[in-house]
Amino acid sequence: MKRLLPIILGLFVLCGCGAADKSKDGRQMSGVKKQPVMRFAEESVDFGVVKQGEKVVLFYTFENAGSADLVIYEALPSCGCATPKYDNTPVKPGEKRTVEVTFDSEGWNGTQQKSITFKTNGVPDYVTVTLTGIVDNFK
Repeated sequence: MKRLLPIILGLFVLCGCGAADKSKDGRQMSGVKKQPVMRFAEESVDFGVVKQGEKVVLFYTFENAGSADLVIYEALPSCGCATPKYDNTPVKPGEKRTVEVTFDSEGWNGTQQKSITFKTNGVPDYVTVTLTGIVDNFK
C-alpha cells in the first residue's frame, strides 16, 4: 500500500494540472498571464547646451510591447524642474504614445541629469527615463 500512495498522488497531480489549463468552454489555455510592458524607443535624451533660464521640451516615444492594456498611474520627476505631460488613458498592445517633458533650466548651471519615473500596471511596474545636458549662464 505504501508503494501505491506515491503513484496515486502523482496521477492526481497530473490530472489536476490538465484541468487548470482549460477554460470554462474547454479550450486549451496557455497558462501565461497577459501583461502590459512599457518600452521606450530611447530611455535617455541629451538636450545639448542651453542658456540658463531656457525651457527645453523633450519627447519620449514608448510602445506597449505587452499583451494587455497599459495604464500610467503616475509620472514622478526627480525634481520640480522637469515636468512630464502624458495621457493616462489605456494604451492598447502594440500602440505607441509620446510623453512630453519640459525642463526648466532656471537656477541650474553645468552638467545636468534628471529623471522621470513612470508608475504603471506593467512589468516592471516602474520605468525610468533620463534627460541630460549642459546649462550655461553665458556671462
